[in-house]
Amino acid sequence: MVGDWLVGPVQSCDADKYDLQTAHKGSEELHKDLAEIGPLTQASFMAKSYGLVNSGAAGFQVMPTYNDNAHCLSRCLFMNNYGVRSMPEGSGFRAWNWNAPLWFGVNTICVDNYTTTLVGSSMWGLEVVTALRDNMEATLREIMSHAKDAPPDLKIPQYSSRETNVPPPTNELV
Repeated sequence: MVGDWLVGPVQSCDADKYDLQTAHKGSEELHKDLAEIGPLTQASFMAKSYGLVNSGAAGFQVMPTYNDNAHCLSRCLFMNNYGVRSMPEGSGFRAWNWNAPLWFGVNTICVDNYTTTLVGSSMWGLEVVTALRDNMEATLREIMSHAKDAPPDLKIPQYSSRETNVPPPTNELV
């Protein structure tokens, strides 16, 4: 694909039962939908294409005219995972400081084996966001403490950005 490819497929969650297995299954379904340009991805493409704001990053999803069931300021967990990145040796880069503080936003990136996760909200106060952040950290640490004993379909991949086949970044302008 060429062009403005950023889309926002929406995944609905059952509030009554959402555990680790459900989240894992949902993640697999979302990856499949993205890979196959399935119905969720198609709906987000169409909503963006025909919206009043239809380019750039997530700004198009905030508009009340966005025609998909993502209402970023109402019961929407806006999540980004930027994956694993590398920086040139000696850069001193250790953190990523961008978040989507809509109703509730969570952004994560791993740079040179340092993972940064930001949480924020434009609707909830600092006290609530801090409590949610602390709960997320405790939950993730509990999950990680059992990762080596997890069934094969729930294993957490362990790798280093330095072990990938991605060429090291350069300072050249392309």
